[in-house]
Formats: sequence, structure tokens, C-alpha cells
Amino acid sequence: AWSAQALEWLAGTSTAMRVRQKRAHLEVTYQSLTALDPDWGARHDLAAWLWAFACVTSRCFSVRLNGADQVVMVPWADLMNHVPDPELRWGLDPDTRRFTVRANRAVATGAALNIRYGRKTNPYALMGYGFTSHVGCTPNGEGLNAPRVPLVPVPGDPLWARKQAVFEAADVVVPRGAWITDSEADPD
Repeated sequence: AWSAQALEWLAGTSTAMRVRQKRAHLEVTYQSLTALDPDWGARHDLAAWLWAFACVTSRCFSVRLNGADQVVMVPWADLMNHVPDPELRWGLDPDTRRFTVRANRAVATGAALNIRYGRKTNPYALMGYGFTSHVGCTPNGEGLNAPRVPLVPVPGDPLWARKQAVFEAADVVVPRGAWITDSEADPD
């Protein structure tokens, strides 16, 4: 769940709007579930429902099985980090029908093992997984297959100066008219 302070940092972005919309949708879903089964609702509060939903949606893999898309949880595989050019690839082996993780190239002993979550824009990755990355972005911040939207201060945003300071501390140059990536949906 996003704290009020975290949402302040996203003020004026489509990501903040989407976070609020998603939370409202999840609250309605929770209320519907508790109306269908009041005993379930008595055992699980909204915070537990939001936590469980976040765990499932941020840790599942989508695979094609029997001609249909399926969502699976794979212990340990869900702990790997995302990079655009990973050492490993994952998928469902069509012969064994088992989830597999295989090396794309030789990997040195002790090296980090990474996978690719798919083509994710930074706003999608932030909302779905809690991270963003400059890796794979162009110098103006545009990610793969992501449209550009201007990064401009929202009139009266009391945190704009602090946001600029964070960019500068991270050695990120945000010139006037800079661009960030955004997308209405995950392109994969």
C-alpha cells in the first residue's frame, strides 16, 4: 500500500492517479468479497487483503498452458531482480510443462542472477513492483516502447524543490522540458 507521504512524491503524475484508482478498485472488490462471505471479511481486514493482492501481483509469472494464459507463483524465481539484458530467461518448458529458469550465457560464480520481467515502463514498474530503473533508458529517460510525457512541476507543488534535490543528489539531470516515460498499460 502506498503511504500518503509516498503519494505526495508522486503528486501530479499519472502514476499517483493510477495508484488511487487501483486502491479504490481493490477496496470495492474487498467490500464485495466481504458481502459475499461475511465470515471471510471478519477474518481478513482490508490491510491484509491489500497486502495479499500486492504479494500475488508482484510475484507471479504469466505462462501459456493448454492454450490459455495462466498465472503461477514460483518460489525463489520471484526473488530475482529485473534487468533489460538478463543472465537468465524463464518460461514454461512445453515438453515437461514445468517452469524453468535457464542461463542466456555463461555466468561467473558469485555473480548476480537476474531475469527480465518484460517490457515495463518506469511508472508501471514503480506501481507494480516498487522500483524504477535508469538501465535501458535513453539519456532523456525514455524506456523501451514507452511514449514520452513532459516532466514539469505541478503549479504549487510544495515538494518540487525537494524532488529536484533528489534528482541532483542521484546525479540525474532533469533539464527544462525533460521527459519521463509513461504508459497507460504494460506493453507486454
